[in-house]
Amino acid sequence: MQKYHNSLERLYRFAGAMCRNVWKISLCFMFLYGGLAITQAQDDRPPVINAENIEQLQSVAQIDFIAFEAQGILIKNGRFALRDDGQRFAITDTLGTIYILDEFDLFDASYDVSGADGLSADPLEIAFGLDSDIASIHTDGNQFYVVQFNYETQNFRELPFDEVLLDLWWSESSLRVETENSISAIADDELEILSQTFKEDAESIIRIGRIEPPLAVTVTEDGRVKRWNMETGEITAEVQINGALPIYGQMNAGGDHYLVWRDPQSEALHLLDLESGDDQIVVALDGTYIPFIFLTADADVIIGVHVDEEPIVVAWDVETGEQYELGEYRQCNRPPDMVRLSTDGTTLVIGCDTGLDIWRVGSH
Repeated sequence: MQKYHNSLERLYRFAGAMCRNVWKISLCFMFLYGGLAITQAQDDRPPVINAENIEQLQSVAQIDFIAFEAQGILIKNGRFALRDDGQRFAITDTLGTIYILDEFDLFDASYDVSGADGLSADPLEIAFGLDSDIASIHTDGNQFYVVQFNYETQNFRELPFDEVLLDLWWSESSLRVETENSISAIADDELEILSQTFKEDAESIIRIGRIEPPLAVTVTEDGRVKRWNMETGEITAEVQINGALPIYGQMNAGGDHYLVWRDPQSEALHLLDLESGDDQIVVALDGTYIPFIFLTADADVIIGVHVDEEPIVVAWDVETGEQYELGEYRQCNRPPDMVRLSTDGTTLVIGCDTGLDIWRVGSH
């Protein structure tokens, strides 16, 4: 069972607010809509964040959860899904409904899943695909469900599974899922096992989290860092490092060549070249804790969020080690629930209990 909603109401409200000084709102809206269409046609995407423009990285838009309360929508968690180009977001309310929107809150599409008990099943993971596709994993406590939804056509597909589902992602137009024991494809409404090799690796003692599938990075007790293609079960790179083990890190945005990582004691931020095996210390941390670290697409800038438990965004030039204090993110009542850098390297999004803060390269 599913419910969804699609409305342009907020788009008209936005046009009216922008054009309240114009004689005819409808005429202004046509100009506004035409301008948006031209911008999209020209593919006027934000600049990719890099060492040359990092000082211009700033908050450019915010999505405030309190604004949804007038519509009876209660959102208390800043977890979200981010489309590869940073132009669409998916968030979840306290009842388990998933909402898809952009930074202007102009697009409104939503859906949920009812479990066997008739109550809304809890969303666990959400992944954007190509075009207007999105997929999600839900559970009612006894069974798992995978949903495929197109937020333009409203096409909805729900598949129940008995296996425990941990993650999902798109491989072009088809879905892949990680279960407890395998990596599988969804084919003909069934799970088709692709590989179990990655799940059976007994050497690795650490799996670095938040690496975008199908990539995965694991670490052995003796300091061997393995890069995996989970779908094939193949180790595509293996590098020996000495000293402290990587316990937390992230690949360069949209890439698989470089890994930024820190050790358990937060002694330093490292940049590891998974092809050459070169591991360099970029900046000494001396115990400064950074829960969210990211690496730009060109691997030339490291970005840290909530540095030393402060609500700030900081960046470091990989080549020079120069540090940039980029400012505070939106007011929150607790540390961020989630932070992501878009796959195309243009958009940093910080989510907490009050909403989303969207950072891009702009002009101060």
